[in-house]
Amino acid sequence: MTETEPNSFHDKEEIKVSILITAYNHEKYIRQALDSVLSQTLDFKTEILIGDDASQDATPDILKDYANRYPSTVRIFLRDKNLGASRNCYELLQQAKGQYTATLDGDDFWTDPDKLRLQAEFLDAHPEFIGCTHGYRIVNEDGSLSDITKLSWISEKETFSLKDFRGVILPGHPSTMMKRNIFKKPKHDYSILYKAHPMICDRTGMLLYLAEGNFYRIDRCM
Repeated sequence: MTETEPNSFHDKEEIKVSILITAYNHEKYIRQALDSVLSQTLDFKTEILIGDDASQDATPDILKDYANRYPSTVRIFLRDKNLGASRNCYELLQQAKGQYTATLDGDDFWTDPDKLRLQAEFLDAHPEFIGCTHGYRIVNEDGSLSDITKLSWISEKETFSLKDFRGVILPGHPSTMMKRNIFKKPKHDYSILYKAHPMICDRTGMLLYLAEGNFYRIDRCM
């Protein structure tokens, strides 16, 4: 191993946060996504689970490289055939060992090295919340800031509850969310996550979480 792994001094600790990354034909972006995760400032153990849904580009080769460089932190799941985004996400959730899960799409990236620490500290201190989100920015393919500053389907309410959902509204962009891991010791069969729709699971998943509690929005772009 030629690089120091983020969790090399936490080998006997339980995993605090499972970072779940879904990827499909993301060769242009996946390195930036992974580097933004690996640059997090942490004082707890994490794992990075990446599900590649049978990409047709160089994404699997890039993921293998990261798995070889960070063998105790990065776990990759290379699908032999395309499962669809919903099943890909569900299978990662089935593998997650962390107390919390943080999600990141393969073509997004985090900009604040304290993101995971701040969100985990909030959930530790506020057991009444099922999850938390934060602010975001939209960038163009070349990395420049987009003229679009807000998405109509994302709420900016500080506290987001089931009554705010209305079937389509989310408390934050999926790549800003950290949630309690309800899949670790499931109370129910959560396979509806992929059975409801093969490609879109954000809203189905949000309904499952909101049935357990509210989300809090941290007023900080991360």
